[in-house]
Amino acid sequence: MNIQKLSRNPRAIKALTGLSYQEFNDLIPLFEKSLNETRMKRQNRKRNVGGGQKGTLPNIETKLFFVLFYLKTYPTFDVLGFFFGKERSHSYEAIILFSKALQKTLGKKFVLPERKINSVEEFIRLFPEVKDVFLSKAWIKEEPINK
Repeated sequence: MNIQKLSRNPRAIKALTGLSYQEFNDLIPLFEKSLNETRMKRQNRKRNVGGGQKGTLPNIETKLFFVLFYLKTYPTFDVLGFFFGKERSHSYEAIILFSKALQKTLGKKFVLPERKINSVEEFIRLFPEVKDVFLSKAWIKEEPINK
């Protein structure tokens, strides 16, 4: 994966990650810090972060691209593994780890979307532009169905 080549093709990086190249670069330092924090929380560590066998994703840019590509395109783990040179199960494990780190990163940048919406009123408050699409119960005439 040549991420530097993608920097010259704004449309491609946006299509593959959902971000511009500048937005992608801005996330790298925070993602790296969050990934290291997430790794250190693992139970029963035998080595410090950076020790042990090196994976097929050689640097932090590739790891960030890997998780953003997955979240943007949602390929199967077989397909994801094929494109990134990983086994299916290793792709799954990496997505779990990198997703946690990305969630921390986005939380630090205060850009996490709100996910729990409990009522129509709350939905309309968060997305006022869709207000006219909803029909209230007062507009719906309820008549019994005769058979």
